[in-house]
Amino acid sequence: MIVRATAESLLTEILSQTKAGDVIVVMSNGGFGGMAGNLLHALKKT
Repeated sequence: MIVRATAESLLTEILSQTKAGDVIVVMSNGGFGGMAGNLLHALKKT
């Protein structure tokens, strides 16, 4: 589990630690700065 203060820092941490085939679960009770969409966009670039 990774916990960070901002959505941007969390996204950076996730991208630095994941590799092809990993499963990422995003759970939030709100938009959290567009985290899920931003993550999908970033993963498509890699």
